[in-house]
Amino acid sequence: MGEHHTSAIERMLHRIEEYLEDWRERDSALQAEADASRSRLWAEAAERERLLAEAVGAEEERRESIEELTMQHRVV
Repeated sequence: MGEHHTSAIERMLHRIEEYLEDWRERDSALQAEADASRSRLWAEAAERERLLAEAVGAEEERRESIEELTMQHRVV
């Protein structure tokens, strides 16, 4: 009976170890996916920031051109 009981415990322990190994693999894959998503989101945010800065710069240039034209017309 002692060996039979030990083998049942060993089987249970083996199943638990397999479960933990599977869980660790899934967790690792999810972590890698989260890291990749985070990197992609940061890259997209940097691109949006660059586009916004470009748009603001273009708007400021346009505004300065209008101000220059206004000043030229006032002088004339």
